[in-house]
Amino acid sequence: MERHQLLIAHRGWSTRFPENSVPSIAAALSAGADEVEIDLRVSRDGGVFLLHDETLDRVTDLEGPIGSFASSELEHCTVRNLDGTGLVGLGLPTFRQVHDVFGGLITFNIHVKEAPGIDIALAEIRDCLGVKNTKDHYVASDAKTLRAARTLMPGVGRCLVSDRTEAIGPLLDTATSLGCERVQFFVGNCAPADVAAAKARGLVTNYYFADSVAEAGELQHWGIDAVLTNDIGPLAVARRDQAVEPT
Repeated sequence: MERHQLLIAHRGWSTRFPENSVPSIAAALSAGADEVEIDLRVSRDGGVFLLHDETLDRVTDLEGPIGSFASSELEHCTVRNLDGTGLVGLGLPTFRQVHDVFGGLITFNIHVKEAPGIDIALAEIRDCLGVKNTKDHYVASDAKTLRAARTLMPGVGRCLVSDRTEAIGPLLDTATSLGCERVQFFVGNCAPADVAAAKARGLVTNYYFADSVAEAGELQHWGIDAVLTNDIGPLAVARRDQAVEPT
């Protein structure tokens, strides 16, 4: 794996720590991630929290959609560890909390989930990014969400996210029309020629996902600029090792 490929910790170091949690983000930063991908969803009363699924069942002791719960309930719920045990005292973090702690330390790939509350989430992103100088965070989502993001905060970067079956040609057309700086390919739904086509349009290419050094290395040969990984540690170690000049 060559040293210049960016490593994006998918939901933090999510093979070692609860995904989208403060410990997971902190561990990814410590391991050497260049960016951290986080997912945003909105509570019943308009709180913007880190959560991938529409429902809370898989990662907390609560059951049901996040939109059924108030912010206070989410802040004081119990997040599940990877083995299913509860981490008492570790509730869902808000975007503002993680931005305040990590926003000046690492770039966020901010995945606004395609669900009710998009406008609320985007407004919170805008308000947080305007608080202090930060690294070059960007919003990653579908075309509808990015269109709204461009209107609300045109100076914030945008990344169009593909799905499992989307044709690459129309995807690149849409990314260009939305003024995106990046496009994010999905595993199994792109080839080296698609990567070359994206780069010919001046797009930075993200790829979801690779969890081994060999996979990341193959994607580097394709020309992928940044790879999302659930297991940031081994990939970051391999990159550091290859950056050391032999004596």
